[in-house]
Amino acid sequence: MVYLECDILGTHKKIEIESIEYSNDDNVIKHDDTHYYYNVDKKKQKAFKILLIILNSWNELVKKFDIEYWACAGTLLGAVRHGGFIFWDNDIDISIMLSDFEKVKHILKNHPVLTFCVCEVGLQLRYRDYEFPFMDIFVCDYYNKNTIKYCGFLTSHNEPTWFMDYYFPNEHIYHDELYPLKKVPFENTTIMVPNNQKNTLFRAYSNKCLTACKISKHVDVHEVGSKKIMELRYNTMKKIYHVENALKIPRSIMFTTLNYNLTKKIEKGINKNIVVNKFFLKTFKKIDDLCNI
Repeated sequence: MVYLECDILGTHKKIEIESIEYSNDDNVIKHDDTHYYYNVDKKKQKAFKILLIILNSWNELVKKFDIEYWACAGTLLGAVRHGGFIFWDNDIDISIMLSDFEKVKHILKNHPVLTFCVCEVGLQLRYRDYEFPFMDIFVCDYYNKNTIKYCGFLTSHNEPTWFMDYYFPNEHIYHDELYPLKKVPFENTTIMVPNNQKNTLFRAYSNKCLTACKISKHVDVHEVGSKKIMELRYNTMKKIYHVENALKIPRSIMFTTLNYNLTKKIEKGINKNIVVNKFFLKTFKKIDDLCNI
């Protein structure tokens, strides 16, 4: 067995797993072949603190207005495997049903501390005027009688485009896996999760995701996900969708290029806030111009 320890917001945590995988991460301290420590720096500690404020405010809101939600993606994995945040994560991912989408937007417009912007997954929720961190709210609906998928952005008739399937082809969930929802501990608060968390996680990741940790830096891109970038990306993606449909262009051509170039810029370790924002703005402007031809 392998033991991975960490300190988050004054709480010492220790998880027992079968294996750990990482590469060139200065935050990983190896004591020996079976004992590791992950260092959460001050910046990430602050992010976790703000995320818990967002989650607690959200929990109060959904209780008051009777809205169902559940943890998904990395947040669901963290809730089950870590009892909270994955140590190297930096956001929260939850899902709501499409039937609650307009209701949630209406309620949030008048919220005293939570702000939001519409994006391709649904909504991004932030605390006051902080650009980072944020909570992603994935809007979902029934793809068929039993399968629930991420809607992606909606058409002009408020119907799902299923646009997010390209990014997350295995993150659907079945009705009998989702309900009834469960409440589980998450750091110093709670979060709602699907009834059958294991099936959902095994399908999305692998059947080893609860016993093996792969420490990744892919979430670093979240730090440059400002409202301006997200709104521009959202509007551009909608135009791409319409162009794809009209011209029958494979989505993979556009997104493989976009994600490859962005990843390479992040890997170079250049000032992310400047380089990545410029990259996004320049790329989306070019795409926007093409879509308007």
